[in-house]
Amino acid sequence: SRRRAAKKRINLANCAGQTEHLQSQNTEMAAVGEHGNEMAAAGEMGEHDGVSMVLPCELDSTVQEDFRAYVSGHYPPESKSELLYKILTEHQFVKAGAPEELERPRHRFEVRRFQLDVRGFQKWVKSSAGKAFRDVAGGVSDDALYTLSPMLRQILPRGLHSVTATPVQGGEPTHLWFRGIPKFTGLLEGDEDEQSNSHKANFFYHGTSVEDAHHLVVTRKSNGENAKMSMVRVDGVAYLLAGSKNTCLIWPAESPSTEYYPTPEKQSTETLGIDIGPYTAKLFSDWFLGKGEQEREQLFAEFVERGFSTIMGELNRPWGEHLVPIHALYLEVYTVLNADGLPIPPAQTFAFFETHQIEAPAAHEPVVMPGDAPFRQVWYQVRGVAELEQAVWSARVDRLNEGVVIYACAEDDSVLGLVKIKTNEYVIKRRLRETLKGRLIAPLAHSEIEGFPVVGKMRTSNRIRGEDPEDDGPVPLEQVLTKLEALLKRNMARLSHVPGCDEMHGVWSGFGIVFSRWWVKSRLEPVQDEDGMRRILAEYENRFASMVAEFEAECGALQTEPSQEV
Repeated sequence: SRRRAAKKRINLANCAGQTEHLQSQNTEMAAVGEHGNEMAAAGEMGEHDGVSMVLPCELDSTVQEDFRAYVSGHYPPESKSELLYKILTEHQFVKAGAPEELERPRHRFEVRRFQLDVRGFQKWVKSSAGKAFRDVAGGVSDDALYTLSPMLRQILPRGLHSVTATPVQGGEPTHLWFRGIPKFTGLLEGDEDEQSNSHKANFFYHGTSVEDAHHLVVTRKSNGENAKMSMVRVDGVAYLLAGSKNTCLIWPAESPSTEYYPTPEKQSTETLGIDIGPYTAKLFSDWFLGKGEQEREQLFAEFVERGFSTIMGELNRPWGEHLVPIHALYLEVYTVLNADGLPIPPAQTFAFFETHQIEAPAAHEPVVMPGDAPFRQVWYQVRGVAELEQAVWSARVDRLNEGVVIYACAEDDSVLGLVKIKTNEYVIKRRLRETLKGRLIAPLAHSEIEGFPVVGKMRTSNRIRGEDPEDDGPVPLEQVLTKLEALLKRNMARLSHVPGCDEMHGVWSGFGIVFSRWWVKSRLEPVQDEDGMRRILAEYENRFASMVAEFEAECGALQTEPSQEV
């Protein structure tokens, strides 16, 4: 027991360094939002190696004036909405989609999506005008763009649609926004799936930091797809909204969503190209219509009268896994957003869920199985702010889930900001998945490995090479595996932010090497034709977690930490 206690103290010491990082990066970046995110428009963002943290396009005097007016709160909702629309349509790195028309019995809807113009940002950051910002951003992804722009973090969440409803029989149009939760970041680089410096910036609201927190609310993070839902009344007519970060579906609340958005009967990897919106809509609609008429009216009235805007969740599909096995289709909700798109106090969120009978999981039952309620809420617990280190450590060493999202809350329970923590298991398995994808799966998909059915064209660049530099043909499998195994060793050794890396990276790479050989023997070698090759490639892409679970059942589970036994 003394040895176990000593090992735990070591892990907590590693954790302490991570929480100190969170506190220091929030302190360092507090000047970014000392007086709210309007500082971005004022250009008072500090510097990084002599480079202003503000995007040049946000220093324009008109942009500054509009943004100050938007965040001032001195305007009625209609004017604020118009200002937001103006800022979005004029911002250099915001892309507005083409309007989509939806015909419903009582209203005609025009829906327009706003999103980050990542491709435009990628071109700009590589140009002479933007290259100085690349080190600040830490990459060219949407996370990198958010890192550079507190303005975009405030006004453009992942998932934003402008909706205008016009009565079919004539009348004044009604405008509303269907929005997702603002971008929040990981504690460390490994807590993010995309490359950026977002973990170094302060993504907390209104310039606050974790040091301002009174308590924490820890929620288990789903490993699914971004989903959002809403309820609105337009001219007395009740509508439900649902969608992914890319879509906005609208239908009369008293009608099943499938009357307007049917879902495929066959649920498999073949349906992955279909947006998750219809599945989200169906689960939301089924849950809503499963209530009695009076219950539905009370639910709608509370949502609208309290000024709620969105219920946030994640859709989990067995045919579209990431790194956690999914055994049933289910939608897991985790917060409610207010009219400004920020999370309401967690106590209010979970009281709302409980009042309206959204299934709550037990802490010891992280896995949802067929037959369980398909519309459910995340597990959560309230902890003191002094327990931050323990909360991070507990999240890191947990298994069978992606990790947690920690809400830092003020004394009145208002949310100051969110930070996500990935489990060590998740980070290591993601490194394994991505390494094999680049050096084995992609080459097979491009027919660059010798002796297997041809399913794609060889690449002209970024293709794998064999031992003979003069040979441009397919590479023998054994040469590919030799290079893959060496890369696994290097990549696992680079997970320095994972506690125990110095001691354990050899174990992690060994797990990956044995898994890759197992995959070749159990999946690749039996392939006889193109269809067989496509099937195993689709399984790798969409059922990786279940495939690794099968391997672990046969060969032993991944050891993520130094053994606590001598």
